[in-house]
Amino acid sequence: MKKIFQIIAVSFLFNSFPVIADRIPLSVQHSFNGNSPLPTEAVTLSFGFDMLRPLEQNFLKHLRQQTLPVHIETILKMVLSKRDKQQIGFLPSASINTHINNKGVGKSELLFPAYFHANESRQATIEWKGLVAQFLFIDQFENMTTALQLTGLKITDKPRFIWDLGKSTLNAQFDRSMMPIQIALHVSRFEVRDRNVSMKWNNLAFRFNSEKSDKGMELGNFSYKNGPLDITTNDGNISFNSFSLNAGGEAQKGLITYSVAAKSDRLKIPLPIFFEQDFTSDATIEASIQNLDENALLVLYKALTPHSFEEVPNKFLVVLPKFIARSPKLNISNMVLKTSLGNVHLSGHISLDGNKVTNLDSKLLFISALQGHLKFKINQKLLLHFLMIEPFNRLLSQKDAENVTQNDLDFFQYKAQKSAKKQIKQIINMGWLVSVDNNYEIIADFKENQLNINGNIMPLDELFK
Repeated sequence: MKKIFQIIAVSFLFNSFPVIADRIPLSVQHSFNGNSPLPTEAVTLSFGFDMLRPLEQNFLKHLRQQTLPVHIETILKMVLSKRDKQQIGFLPSASINTHINNKGVGKSELLFPAYFHANESRQATIEWKGLVAQFLFIDQFENMTTALQLTGLKITDKPRFIWDLGKSTLNAQFDRSMMPIQIALHVSRFEVRDRNVSMKWNNLAFRFNSEKSDKGMELGNFSYKNGPLDITTNDGNISFNSFSLNAGGEAQKGLITYSVAAKSDRLKIPLPIFFEQDFTSDATIEASIQNLDENALLVLYKALTPHSFEEVPNKFLVVLPKFIARSPKLNISNMVLKTSLGNVHLSGHISLDGNKVTNLDSKLLFISALQGHLKFKINQKLLLHFLMIEPFNRLLSQKDAENVTQNDLDFFQYKAQKSAKKQIKQIINMGWLVSVDNNYEIIADFKENQLNINGNIMPLDELFK
């Protein structure tokens, strides 16, 4: 599971900064202990998990020829095409100042100075506010930690877009293969605007920590949260005050459980006019996947590499019997949507009894092995409003927007409400909804090939023959 979280972590990091292309050609020049610089060398970085590997290999090639302690000064220049120079100007060189003591413990300080470029013909500017970083490592990068600070970056193409990244910090630890062990990333502000979309994102924070089970299975725990988000498009506005997500794994007695918890605060989305103007919602979810066979996960984990990823589906079919034998379970312990019109609540679980699946090719055996429970409750007024959305929008789309009058809107709302009430009545008559106080409820159980909805038994054998 660690590699899955690493994919998320690394992708989040690399996609937080603009790139010119998927490959970055560099010129690299080292000087050791104050001596004359070595000849300039070409190194090409490719975006991916091992992006820094070519630079590391170049560094180590020269380092092996030195006697510790050693001091190294390195100059990095991005090799730009003529077209790139026209777009972003002449980038300043980055410098790396490294000292390694006689025990192989090293410290590097990187500086990428600020610069400004303007393309007057396109009314475009690039304002790079500078980057500094510090790297601590032991002999030949067996373990490395980094602390990075980006002061800011703003790219403006006035006729088309603005891309503005505020002050950002990154603290991370990497293993020998340059894969992240720990990541803490914070972005103070991120704003993107073009002709059709405007997005403002504040206080993004991402944390990742990898852990190992006793059998060596990598478990990743990560958290993400952000402050106010505002997205405006031609179709309306979406915003919320905050969002948080936490996920991670736990190993016990050869079984793995992965859990996720998410929460959003004061979410606003475009809704038809019959909703309250200040309609907002708060959402919470807590869920987990339980009883996953650790040995089977290890097989899949080892296949999660850039060079063998395509083997995962075949390996999954091989280990599928091991997963089934452990009776996996999906559990939704709590899912709540709180709105200004009323609330929605959902809880339940579904599991597979591995002892009953003796033939993987039999659908009936799979169905008979399934067990589940669901409890769903929704405010009556809120359900009515939700079911009104589709007929209201359908009627509205049949009318020229410029000629829609208030009388039209009132009529569309009346027709939509009538349609929604009819639909609710039909569902109640089927026994799928029960009115309790000011809510509608569904209590469903599934076991032994039978679905029980609010006390109504529905055999399902015929559906799967």
